[in-house]
Amino acid sequence: MRIFAIEVFRDGGSIEFTLEKNGTARHVWLETPIYGEPRTLLINSSLMSQGCAEVTELLADLDHWWAALPDQMRALVDDIMAERSPVAEPQAELADAIDFTRVVHVHNYVLANYSELATSRAAE
Repeated sequence: MRIFAIEVFRDGGSIEFTLEKNGTARHVWLETPIYGEPRTLLINSSLMSQGCAEVTELLADLDHWWAALPDQMRALVDDIMAERSPVAEPQAELADAIDFTRVVHVHNYVLANYSELATSRAAE
């Protein structure tokens, strides 16, 4: 499994990336409107709803991807996300870690707002 073509846009912070698994690629887009919330999640240009199967699969794949990253890279991503000064060599590793923070941000947002957990919280 790999994640590539990670981009962030100046439209308010929309994030896109491609997740490839078993020869199949999925385009993930978390749209951020100019004024922030709410964010729209699209997978392969299809609008996702809370708790749908595609969201569950995306979260599982992102968890698997995260677990497969080397410990040093996960620590570097954690440092960046916690706004601590990261120490990395070489520079390419730091650039990758910055890109990976975007994927982690999408994971965290989808988990909080699109997962079955979010659906059950909304019902309470």
